[in-house]
Amino acid sequence: MIKRYHAPAPPIARVLAHAAVGEDIKAGLRRLYARADPVLLLAEIRAAQAELGQRVDRRGAEPPSQQPIVVDLDRFAASLRTAWREGERRPTHRRPYRRRKPIPQRPLMLDGVRDQIQAWLDREPTLSAVEILRRLTPQGSGTSTCARYSGR
Repeated sequence: MIKRYHAPAPPIARVLAHAAVGEDIKAGLRRLYARADPVLLLAEIRAAQAELGQRVDRRGAEPPSQQPIVVDLDRFAASLRTAWREGERRPTHRRPYRRRKPIPQRPLMLDGVRDQIQAWLDREPTLSAVEILRRLTPQGSGTSTCARYSGR
């Protein structure tokens, strides 16, 4: 099987080249295509996406407004100069995940000896972490906590 592909073309060009489409429809499409302004269409699409994003955010909180969407073409065209820097951010994109539940606090290993360590540091501010672990390690145990935490 050999697949042959046509050269890339916009959908309107493919419709106009198709033999099954009547001449009256093709003439109407040509008139529509001549009036179409791609920048204005893009601005209207983005405005409609912004309105859709706002509707999703409101979700029944208030009735939707019946005001028509107004597009400021000059402001939109000016924003296209820097839009490529932010990437394709649209109001309908997935919103970032925000955790709503509180993060549970786990007990820390040194909670029971925190006051003792603070007292040592108040007396000797230059005390190293290894020395603190040595002092906390019970003398005479085979595998010491100090060795486990100091990497030995």
